[in-house]
Amino acid sequence: MDIHERSGCHVSNVARVLEFTKRAKDPTSHADVQLTQKTTSVAEHTGSCFETVKFTAIQNIALRGHRDDGRIEPDGCYPQTTMETSE
Repeated sequence: MDIHERSGCHVSNVARVLEFTKRAKDPTSHADVQLTQKTTSVAEHTGSCFETVKFTAIQNIALRGHRDDGRIEPDGCYPQTTMETSE
């Protein structure tokens, strides 16, 4: 019996059983709880994005990309890029 308890197979399976029982007793580690938390997080993020778009639409503010440097010409136009001016 001593040889069996020291075998790699036995040791790894005991570790698996201990991990399984630890997770089974912890209600926050259950898959349904984790999925609910993830779904709630995604819904909150999506809602905040929607609120931002809604706010900019109501205020008549243009949505601009992350690569824009933020400069606007005095006449209200965005600066021309080199590709647009070469045509």
